[in-house]
Amino acid sequence: MVAAHACKGNVRYRYYVSRALQHGSADERAGIRLPAKEIEAAVAEQVAELFDNPIVLAARMQITLTATSIARISERCAEIARAMRQRSRRNLSELVAQLRVLEGSVEIDMSTAHLAEQLGMGSDGLPDTVLTLIAPMRLTRTWRAVRLISTDGSAAAGAAAADPTLVRLIVRARKWWSMLAEGQLDVTSWLDRRALPSPI
Repeated sequence: MVAAHACKGNVRYRYYVSRALQHGSADERAGIRLPAKEIEAAVAEQVAELFDNPIVLAARMQITLTATSIARISERCAEIARAMRQRSRRNLSELVAQLRVLEGSVEIDMSTAHLAEQLGMGSDGLPDTVLTLIAPMRLTRTWRAVRLISTDGSAAAGAAAADPTLVRLIVRARKWWSMLAEGQLDVTSWLDRRALPSPI
């Protein structure tokens, strides 16, 4: 997938799209277009949760903590977790080596040597292995757009909030439908929008 964007008015929308779909060589239904804000927020939260527990992180990195190093590492972990939750894309790109979006999960690869450097420990003597985070999520498709959904059915972190204008229009349409069904509106009035009463 490659980074792309589209503009509507003064708003710029970023997303990741299958390379073949971007070049028009893939079936619209086969390609994937994923909102950048959504996937980046979901990944940032998973990385933040990793740093929430410095002792577990050290164990996964095969680092031996001492009485003097644990306080320093805990403080640094808290700083990184805070930056992740503030959606710092620069910090995220420094920590994540590779990301795989699969049908039932998101896999995040991180270099242990790079993690050690971020923690201010240096990477000398540490094996440079890959630490992989697996976040259970599934993809759901709405035409060309693909959304990340958590296993409990809720939207993944960073999913767009409901559009209040759209919500108001839906409420208004449902009210008009009720008025029409109850005979409070004449069908011919729908032909002239000026004749429509305001239901709200």
